[in-house]
Amino acid sequence: MEYRVFSPGQTLKPLVKCYWTLAGDVADPATRQRIVPDGCQELIFHCGDPYRQYLNDDRSLVQPRCFVIGQLSEPLEIEALGKTEIFAARFWPDGLNYFISIEPEALTDTAVPINDVWGDTATELADAILNSSTTLERIEHVERFLIGRLKDQALIDQALRRAIDSLYQTAGQCAISGVAESLDISAKHLERKFKSKIGLTAKKLARLIRLQTTICQLTRDPRQSLTTVALRGQYFDQSHFIKEFREFTGLTPKQFFGEHLQLSQLFSQDSNNYPPRA
Repeated sequence: MEYRVFSPGQTLKPLVKCYWTLAGDVADPATRQRIVPDGCQELIFHCGDPYRQYLNDDRSLVQPRCFVIGQLSEPLEIEALGKTEIFAARFWPDGLNYFISIEPEALTDTAVPINDVWGDTATELADAILNSSTTLERIEHVERFLIGRLKDQALIDQALRRAIDSLYQTAGQCAISGVAESLDISAKHLERKFKSKIGLTAKKLARLIRLQTTICQLTRDPRQSLTTVALRGQYFDQSHFIKEFREFTGLTPKQFFGEHLQLSQLFSQDSNNYPPRA
């Protein structure tokens, strides 16, 4: 699989983390792939063949060709149904909120067709993306669409944004009470902001950022001891780290480096990368 990442334009940089593409042959990958939660939300276009998404009750569905997917509360299992050619926009945890009028929790674990999010105006975007021949053209189309739907940037919640930035800057290793105090608001008020505009609590987002940081470290050097990784991530001990790892991935760290985690390992390369947002 070939995975590439592209930077957004200056106007959308505070809200869009990156654009990315994924390309692969019909048999690549041939197995189910497990996607690990990372706290971000995505706008995805299947320019090639679609993917099958597996549900908890052993049912499955074919993902829409163009859709928005919100926060993942658990690992997401998908499988390619043919040739992979994906173009997507990955939003910062608070980013998608400024382009939609529905509650973030309505998108949790769900691939929602873009027409259900933005109405008929999304049809023109879908046609433009699917008929474009280059990634740069697709980026131009999606940026024009998003800027056209961006609410007044003066309405961006700066306290929430600074709180999220603090979580990334510390790799999720900071006390939420301390973050709230630095913003001169109560921890309870900060939690309400996270829940209503991101669909996650601040504590859970911190845990996801910390997990993605450790996944990136293990991907780069799977030979390092779990004790070392646990201490670096400020987990209580190795057993605490393994328990947290299993909660969000459904696997132990040892099981993680299998073929069915190919996409999660690709995505983890930049998931904890923290470029300046302004």
